[in-house]
Amino acid sequence: MNMRSRSLVVRCNALVLVLGAFVWFTGCAAPADLGLPRESWNVISISGARVGYVHEIMRKAAGPEPVIVTSTFCEMRLKRFGATLAFRTTEEDYETLKGALLRATSSESGALVSDSEAKVQGAKVIVTTHTGGTTHVSETAWDPAVIGPAAQLRELIESGFPIGKAITFKTYTLELHKVVTAKITIEGRETLTIAGKPRSLYKGASMMDALPGVGTRVWLDETGDTLKSVTDIIGGVETVRATREEAMAVVASPDQMEDLAKRFTIVSNVKFNQPGAVTEALYRIEGAVDRLQLEDRRQKVEGRGPGWVLLRVKALADAADPSAEKPGPECLAPSAYLQSDDPDIRRIARDNVSPSAAPGVKANQLAAWVFRNITKKDYNVGLASAKETLLSREGDCKEHAILLAALLRAAGIPSRAAVGVTYSKGQFFGHMWTEAFLNDWTALDATLTRDVVDATHIKLVASALDGPAACDAFIALAQVLDNLKINVQEAH
Repeated sequence: MNMRSRSLVVRCNALVLVLGAFVWFTGCAAPADLGLPRESWNVISISGARVGYVHEIMRKAAGPEPVIVTSTFCEMRLKRFGATLAFRTTEEDYETLKGALLRATSSESGALVSDSEAKVQGAKVIVTTHTGGTTHVSETAWDPAVIGPAAQLRELIESGFPIGKAITFKTYTLELHKVVTAKITIEGRETLTIAGKPRSLYKGASMMDALPGVGTRVWLDETGDTLKSVTDIIGGVETVRATREEAMAVVASPDQMEDLAKRFTIVSNVKFNQPGAVTEALYRIEGAVDRLQLEDRRQKVEGRGPGWVLLRVKALADAADPSAEKPGPECLAPSAYLQSDDPDIRRIARDNVSPSAAPGVKANQLAAWVFRNITKKDYNVGLASAKETLLSREGDCKEHAILLAALLRAAGIPSRAAVGVTYSKGQFFGHMWTEAFLNDWTALDATLTRDVVDATHIKLVASALDGPAACDAFIALAQVLDNLKINVQEAH
């Protein structure tokens, strides 16, 4: 695998809400003169249980201007809240022989089907996404310093694997629709047993600025091939080089897999008999709190120290007075996952509100409609767009929140997603709800259909979900929730 493989597993993260499997440099990519095509197979394990494989092929494609194509195929099965999710993803990068990235594609098959394509056109990159039978096009400025997978490996190999020196380059991540800076530092050599044979490998540490605090240890051979990688998240996400037969062997049975949801539940020191009635609470939150977006109208930081904050949360209805903060245009615009311009979504938004009602009343009417009409409330959906949820009428909190956000925008109300935790049966669980801008940001929970969201809802990050994939809303949460602690100091 290569840097593109890491993006692929970031997408897997979105599909299961908080899967932090970020894999770096795990591949056989190489300069054209090292002999193409080249191929690798790697087994993926999480918390010691085998969950799937990654297969990568790098080849030179003929044409008026020859290019190097890197194709990455991933198949995984994961367990969440007792449900088993199975999906397949294919990604491809096209780069010039000198390493300039020209095009990147991604497609997903399984319970849901979607695909995205990014094309570099001069000073911009245009991304086209198809999901739920809809098409969305967006564009951003392009950085000509971005290089493709083969060029990344070329830089690593030509560096000579210098001990203690960081090697950096810019790469493009389709799932985040952004250019990111990647860095790998070779720490020394270490002997590992790979496929039953001892191998003396370079040991390195890799990071990406889009995922601060999340590092991956890698073991590479002299050709830049990564034979093993370990990401220290959700009990350890590991890839190991294997044969085709080993990689495609049966993965662990569901009863052997760790339920990923359990890693993202936090036992509460206080039990609430009626969490929906909690109107105000003070929490001490410990962990990587500097990476979280904690303060808003509902939530105020009252104390802070190294690795902790005191956070007061209140249950608040619509704001009476307009806020100085104004939502950006992305909070009203349609996106790949929030198809607020889709005719069916616009019809639902129009037909299920009182035309003369205030925006706050309309927002609550739409939240109640989503609650009533998502009739199959389960965890068997990885991550569906608003249109897919409207068609299937099933999903968990993610699907409720995304559909409501799209309906709000269709009704002319700015919206975004809130990702955090909420209390249930003695624990805080990962949860997603919606925020509508009603003079100020107001929380709405269409999964629980509460007019006023209670104070056991603790928002950790917020996102307009304006990218070609929805994973940006979950990445920050995935990085910190595994080790977060929440202690209730007071509650009313």
